[in-house]
Amino acid sequence: MVTLRLATRVEHDRIEMIFDLPRLLKSVDAYRQTLESFHAALRALSDLEPAYEALAIESGTIRRLTAIIEDLKDLDGDLNGTTATEPPRLNPAQRVGALYVIEGSALGGQIICQGLRGHFGPDTPVRFFAGLEKKTGAHWREFGQALDRFVLTYDCMDDVIDGARQMFHFMANSIEGGRPTIA
Repeated sequence: MVTLRLATRVEHDRIEMIFDLPRLLKSVDAYRQTLESFHAALRALSDLEPAYEALAIESGTIRRLTAIIEDLKDLDGDLNGTTATEPPRLNPAQRVGALYVIEGSALGGQIICQGLRGHFGPDTPVRFFAGLEKKTGAHWREFGQALDRFVLTYDCMDDVIDGARQMFHFMANSIEGGRPTIA
């Protein structure tokens, strides 16, 4: 996973620059709008499920989608009126790279979760950013081991890197795109 992390450093740094935590903390409405953008992006990624099966680990996409839906319900958010940019079409190895982005985002979510609760109060709905809470680190290590086994078994690091880069770009475009409405 070290090779993948190094190869996608630029894309990771771009996401961190685009994701504006002070804006997120500006108001509950800004937080809700951010969740609506993420919800639209995750909803568009249903074709990643086979990659979890290939790695033989629990689906993070379904778990995170369920969490964001619950948060949006608590915030009276829009579950239908948002859409993301067109998700990338990925081969099986590229999907594993895309999961690297999805699963890795749960680590940063731990810090965001603390900021949200600290700013808006302990009852703020933060299931999406909370991830697996105290189990997030252990899950990340398990994911990393499964990813490394997959790459060694199928000799597909270039495709995994490409998939991660495409997913970073998709997520960045989804964040920057804000809340386009479905026609």
